[in-house]
This record gives sequence, structure tokens and C-alpha cells, in this order.
Amino acid sequence: MTEDEAKTLSLHPGGKELVTKLAHLQGAGSSKYQNELAEAKTALDAIKRGQNVIFFGGSVSKSTGNIHFGTTEGIQMLTEIDVFTQEEMIEVKGGDYLDKKKLSDRDMTQFTNQKRIFEGKILLYLNGNKIPPPKKWIYQFKAKEIDPRLKNWLLAKGVTEVRTGR
Repeated sequence: MTEDEAKTLSLHPGGKELVTKLAHLQGAGSSKYQNELAEAKTALDAIKRGQNVIFFGGSVSKSTGNIHFGTTEGIQMLTEIDVFTQEEMIEVKGGDYLDKKKLSDRDMTQFTNQKRIFEGKILLYLNGNKIPPPKKWIYQFKAKEIDPRLKNWLLAKGVTEVRTGR
């Protein structure tokens, strides 16, 4: 990520925390770094497309729906949302989904909570202001290919769009 990209991200809620997290993970060369970088690139893409950015990498408080960034010690979290704009809620997935017909375990719990947010059943708040649900719910996979059954399952369950290879 360039210095200009880091500055651009830092202008938005959650952006500074995302840039800091990337800086700490960069030397590790881990898959965690690659996944966080994919989230940053997705956030930058949303900005370039003129999306009205609400936040990046926000953790949702289970009890209040408040969005938190960085450390969430002592707060029970419901889920994390990678990119949230006025138009789109984007979940960025790394890893191998080539032989998975549906989500399971932690991915399924996250999916269920995000679905409730998208449907307006869980209300979100940022700095005391209610955030309306976005118009689109997108699952974006780093991998160029995922199991077609997974794509169909996601779409059948209410995801608006599935992207791959980003």
C-alpha cells in the first residue's frame, strides 16, 4: 500500500486503525496480512468508485449496535464488518472456498449476523447516529474461483452480489 493510499484510508472512520493493523502485520508475511490488505484494497476501491463511505473494519457491539474500531477489550462483539458504505456492506474473504457448498462455523455466525444487519433487524450506530442498512450486501472473495454451490447458496440466502478474484 502506498503512502497516499494510507492517507486516503485514514480520512474515514476505521481507516487509521486499518492502516495501523497493516503496518504491524506487514513484516510477518502472513495470510492475516494478505487478508487485511484485501480489505484495504476493497475500501480504496469503494472510495474510487465514489461510494459514500461510512466506515471500514468496524466491530459491532452485541448489546448496543455501536461501531467500535481498534481494541474492543471488555465489549462483547456481535460481528465485524469489513467495508460499509451508504450503498454497500462488503464482507471480504480470504482462504480457500473452492470445495465449500455453504458457510460453516465462524463464517456462518458472521453471515447470520450480517444478514440481520442488512435486513434492518439489528440497528447500527456510529458516534450516536443511526446508520441505515445499505442497499447491497456483497461477499467478495480473494480467490479467483469459489465453489459454484457456495455462490448459489449465498445468493439464495439474500446476498446481493458475489465477487471473486479481488
